[in-house]
Order: sequence, then structure tokens, then C-alpha cells
Amino acid sequence: MNMQKEWSSFILTLIPYLVLLILPFSFYFVYTSFKTMQQDTKIVRQSSWIAGAVGHITHKNDQHTIQNIDKTLQRISIWGDTNNDTKLYIGAHTLLEDLEKRLKASENQVACIIITPVGHPTAKDVVEPPKGYLEGVRALADAHGAVLIFDEVRTGFRVALGGAGEYYGVVPDMATFGKAMANGYPISALVGKKEVMEMLDKKVFVSSTFFPNSLEMAASLKCIEIIQRDQVIENIWKKGENFLAGLREIQVKYEAPITVSGIPPMPFITFNKVDEDYKARRTEFYTQTIRKGLFIQPYHHWYICYRHTEADMAKALRTIDEAMAYVMEKYPVTKR
Repeated sequence: MNMQKEWSSFILTLIPYLVLLILPFSFYFVYTSFKTMQQDTKIVRQSSWIAGAVGHITHKNDQHTIQNIDKTLQRISIWGDTNNDTKLYIGAHTLLEDLEKRLKASENQVACIIITPVGHPTAKDVVEPPKGYLEGVRALADAHGAVLIFDEVRTGFRVALGGAGEYYGVVPDMATFGKAMANGYPISALVGKKEVMEMLDKKVFVSSTFFPNSLEMAASLKCIEIIQRDQVIENIWKKGENFLAGLREIQVKYEAPITVSGIPPMPFITFNKVDEDYKARRTEFYTQTIRKGLFIQPYHHWYICYRHTEADMAKALRTIDEAMAYVMEKYPVTKR
């Protein structure tokens, strides 16, 4: 009941195409997740749950501040280059220790913490947050006076109607959602607790060229209605569980050097670096699947959709099975 009350305190702000949050002071984000982000000319490596410790708030945009920001980004970039493997972090304890050190190093200067609650680094395993991690981040954010923000663009309206925050039982202060809320129509949403979102009314100027676009608003409202009415998310989870089980069977069947990862709405496989042919296996596998009529992304996890029928799912698994058989015959694992 308390969780329901907290979620009900969120105010939904629909902002078509782009969520704009323009604060009345200069600040910067050091945003870490496993994909790379271009910040001016600096590439910041991200590690999926190591949340963005987030920049020093200043009231002037002087050259000294800009230089400090540039140096910080360089340090974070160097750290990321040596710490960009999911397997470095095997539990909540190590992750939380790292985050706490970063928060203490910038005491009273951290505006917010931004994380993707389910890790989905580009071309790497999709990983659920370790047990207790999100709760730990929530506690650290509170202890250091930072706003906790969940990036729910991929998980929102898929993992749960309220995103991963609802599913894992951790309520952020703010969250961002994407076009899944409108079944693909170009719309996004910024949601947050009342005390945070009231700042939009009082101290923040928010505007958008596409505010008047009512088509996306209508599509979103109807999509949410259908999701609730037809138990869409429950359907997706059931199909996804069966699909993940099928992928694991294929892995065992061919002793394939792959990792089956993800959660039921977001399954994925990655090819392990067991020898020099791992890239060739990956290329050949996806070549074979698309030739057989199945398009799945090699560098981005897949999605299970409500419209996928049981026949669709079975055909997809057959295609993956055939493609894997072809790949393992052409590129057997080289014994070292």
C-alpha cells in the first residue's frame, strides 16, 4: 500500500519527442552506463549501474568551471576504459562501495544520480541489478541529498507499467519514459515525486515545439488503457520466460560459446570471446537469421511484444536453432 501511495504521488508530464529539463544554474552530468556517450569531444565510458554521479552545481559559467568539468570527464573516461566489463561487478556490495566513494569525494556537490535500473550495455550481456543494489542506491541518494533518477526508456511499460522502479520496489525521485508508452508514436515522459516536479512550475522553464501534438497524447492514453485491460505486460513476461528457456536449450544443445542474458521482456545473447572466431560467429549467426526471415539485433537486446504469437515465438526459436547449428559447424571452437 505504501508503494502504491508513493507511486501515486508521481506527476506525469508528457513531453513529445524530447524531455527537456533546463535548470536555472549551470551543472553537468557524469553519466555512467555501459554504452558510450559523447559529451562534446569527450567520450565517457559508462558502467550500467554505476550511476552518474553528477556534477558540481555552479551559479556562473566561467572558464575555471569549464576546465574543471573537462578534467573530470577525462578522469572518468580513463576509469571507464579500464572498468567497462560487466563481470567486474558481481554483486551489490562492490557497486555500492564504488558509488559511495564517489559521492563522498564530491560531498554536497552532487545534484542527482542517474542509472538504468536494468543494465543493457551495447553488445554486452543484459543484467538485472544485484539483489539489494537499487535499495542501496536509494539510501545513498537520500544520505547525500541527491535526486535519484531512473532511465526507464527501455524498461518502462515493458518490465512493468511503472517500469523497473515499480517491479523492483524502489521508487526514484524522477524517471524518464519513452515511446513504448505510445506503442512507438514519438513521445516521452518525465515523471517525478510532487516535491521535485513542482520545481517545473516554480523555477524551471520547460518548452517544446511539439507540445501541441495531440496525436501522440491520444496514442499514449489508448496504449496504456490496452496494456492494463489486456494484461499485456503479464503476457510479455510469460512469452519471454519461455523464449529465454528455449535459448538456453539451444546453447546446451550445440555447446555454443554464447551467453544467454536478460529478463523475459528483454532477452539477448552475446558471443563469448573464447577464440579468434567469436566475431565471425556473431556475424554469421545474424546473417543466417536475417536470411531466414528473423531480424534480431547483434548489438542491442531484443524485445518480446504482445503481438508476437506463439507461432511467431516458435518460429523464431527454430530459426535461431538452425542458425546456431550452421555457425557451430562452420566455426567450431578452437581448442587452446
